[in-house]
Amino acid sequence: MIDRTRREPDYYLDWKVRLFFTGAVLVAAGVVFGQDVLVLIAIILLVVGLLAMTLLNRRRKRADEAVAAEASEGEDWDADDRGPDDRDMGGSAR
Repeated sequence: MIDRTRREPDYYLDWKVRLFFTGAVLVAAGVVFGQDVLVLIAIILLVVGLLAMTLLNRRRKRADEAVAAEASEGEDWDADDRGPDDRDMGGSAR
């Protein structure tokens, strides 16, 4: 199942809602008045909103991944990071 909880506020949510609402009103007006131009403009507006949402989500994911990578840099270690006292000295028994 996909986790859809928001970790931080969406700064562009107001603009996304405005674009969708404007596109919906233009489609409705175009259908009611029989104006194909209004429907076309509405479709273009909705596609622009979809592309903007996709690009903003990609940018946010990249930023989140960069922050996560920076946070994990200090936590990663492997066997080569051990001190000289922790290393196996050629199998000699002490």
